[in-house]
Amino acid sequence: MNDFVVVAGAGGFIGGHLVNRLITEGYNVKAVDIKPLNEWHQIFDDAENINLDLRDSDKSRKICQGINQVFNLAAIVGGAIYTDRNVTESLMSASININLLKSALKHGVHKYFFASSSSVYSGNSPFNEEDIISSTSQLGYGQEKRYSELQLQSVKKDLQARVARFSNVYGIHMTWAEKKSHLPLDLCRKVILARGSKEVEIYGDGNQIRDFIYVDDCVEGILKIMDCNSSDPINLGYGEGNSVMDLIQTVRGFIDYDFGIRKNTTVPTGHKEKVLDISLLKQITGWQPTVRLEEGMQNLYDWTDHKMRDYR
Repeated sequence: MNDFVVVAGAGGFIGGHLVNRLITEGYNVKAVDIKPLNEWHQIFDDAENINLDLRDSDKSRKICQGINQVFNLAAIVGGAIYTDRNVTESLMSASININLLKSALKHGVHKYFFASSSSVYSGNSPFNEEDIISSTSQLGYGQEKRYSELQLQSVKKDLQARVARFSNVYGIHMTWAEKKSHLPLDLCRKVILARGSKEVEIYGDGNQIRDFIYVDDCVEGILKIMDCNSSDPINLGYGEGNSVMDLIQTVRGFIDYDFGIRKNTTVPTGHKEKVLDISLLKQITGWQPTVRLEEGMQNLYDWTDHKMRDYR
């Protein structure tokens, strides 16, 4: 295969998995991330690995030279508490998409994928792509995602734009830093530390509902959407909701010890319920996610346990 692709955000959680999959399928990958290479979640010798701040328009100008496809997964991200406290920083991610898009248009890129988010939605879930978006459920992050979606809609005559609105993606190689970690990893880490009948602190009352999609399914969905014929945003989630307490019960199902629960209701927990309607995804691609929560959380728990042993 002679396809040359750029993966922006390649040093991140989902980006690393995507790079691995693309290399496996024979693509020539230019992997780009703002983080130093030694801080990437995964790094592959078969890719051209570049440390670059895509918010810098001068440095980004030639990044798409000789490239057929762009996958833009780059963003300032974190859990609910982090994004709530870093609204302005999250908004700055819009400059990444602007610069990448300029470079893509200049160098004749054929296809351009943008990773959006369920954070563009507000109101009652399950969220459908046709829901009117008059405001976002998450200031900063959700606003930036919607703005970048509109950028792509404005240039779809010049390149084939593809947009996926991710639900809550989880799996091995998730963001490890505690201030930026997301619920599934944070829960696994706390449960492992609770060996010996200690309590596990959760944020909120445990009834918050999210749509969890395993990272392998997310990557498969990205490629399916990239190959489809629709330039409109498509929801990419599992299509089912699970609460924080559901996650806890799932983990309890494969460990040999129990733990107490302490509920911290003083911190931000985001939307009460966020579940995606994936009818359009199934209709357009003929595919739907397959990794059940039990399997995905077992994989993540085992990976987290191994990683924590390395730190001891």
